[in-house]
Amino acid sequence: MNYRIVEKEAFTVVGKGLAVSCKNGDNFITIPAFWDECMADETFMSRIRPEIGELGIMGVIADYNPVANELSYMIAIEKTDTIDTSTLYTEVIPASTWLVIESIGPVREKIRSVCEQIQQWLPTSGFTHAGTAELEIYYPGDITQADYRMEIWIPVVERA
Repeated sequence: MNYRIVEKEAFTVVGKGLAVSCKNGDNFITIPAFWDECMADETFMSRIRPEIGELGIMGVIADYNPVANELSYMIAIEKTDTIDTSTLYTEVIPASTWLVIESIGPVREKIRSVCEQIQQWLPTSGFTHAGTAELEIYYPGDITQADYRMEIWIPVVERA
């Protein structure tokens, strides 16, 4: 697993969101379908495309409820002063220490295995999940290609 630790100040993201069930792996069906819908939505894309910042387009995973096995998912960008946020969700991402994991390869083939690697690595790493939103960072490029690069950002704190 190729990773690094990054400190980042708080920032706000803006985008479209939905509630997602994780039961029976439904999140691995619902979230890709939501991406397809958003990428085909020219109104949404025409609003965010000119505003895409350094972190590209993000998948933001928040508000995980282990009892219901549900989470909130947002396709978002960093909020700018010029983006029209009407009809869009916003979420403040707190200042955090981030475990940043790089993934190379087709997203839909790689993302599940990267998530499994994180779950295996984290308990023995000296870190624990900070309990705030996680980020999937999608950089420009063709997400179906073998050389496509993305990152998963997990907020962490050092174990006491």
